[in-house]
Amino acid sequence: MSGCLHLHEREKHVGWLCTGGSKRYIARARQHGFRNYELLGEWTRSKRKATRTLAHEMARPGTNYKRGDVLMAQPYYDPIVILEMVRP
Repeated sequence: MSGCLHLHEREKHVGWLCTGGSKRYIARARQHGFRNYELLGEWTRSKRKATRTLAHEMARPGTNYKRGDVLMAQPYYDPIVILEMVRP
């Protein structure tokens, strides 16, 4: 859900400040020696859920993930990496 604030400066209308509300998050990771990333889970509205999914998959024994990140996507914009995890 998006929200907008009506901005005023000394009884004069200045403009609107709007924030997007349809942000989606997803975790992805790649294995050691691979170039392509694998998506972990589904798109979600919770940054916390995507972060926990990534942390769980990186810490799980038997996986060979070297690098992972959480992407944030909004309509009309390219996805942005907001968190990155690297296994030493």
